[in-house]
Amino acid sequence: MQQALSIPDQKSLESLITTAIYSSLITGTLDPHRKTVNITSVAPLRDLAPESIPSLIQALQLWSGQCTETLASLDHQIESVKLNAKLEGERKAKVQKIIDDKIAKAEEKKEKRSGGQEEDDNFDPMEVDGGTNSRSTRNSKKGFWGR
Repeated sequence: MQQALSIPDQKSLESLITTAIYSSLITGTLDPHRKTVNITSVAPLRDLAPESIPSLIQALQLWSGQCTETLASLDHQIESVKLNAKLEGERKAKVQKIIDDKIAKAEEKKEKRSGGQEEDDNFDPMEVDGGTNSRSTRNSKKGFWGR
């Protein structure tokens, strides 16, 4: 076994066999005194049949191609999302600029109407008849039919 496996010394061979037994790759016993190994079973499905390798390679190449296509599709979708986000940001910026311009124009018109003076917070547009009493009430007037 030592020659067949190209192992330099007996101690390395014993270590390899012990590791294989503890890894459940083989079931057996090691007899160092007689320098023998009694293998009773080998773990199934650990080795590939030589004729199965071409079909395994083909399946792996197919899977690799599908992975490459999926990655390319994801890259395309990422670029699309980035472009849409950029366009949406530009659109929102334009809308905000229009809103800001409209607000500025409305404030300019308001200032022109007021003549640059501060507006009176107590201004009531219903009090247009003036008079000495700036705050007249309904009770102070005669009434609708002039009673």
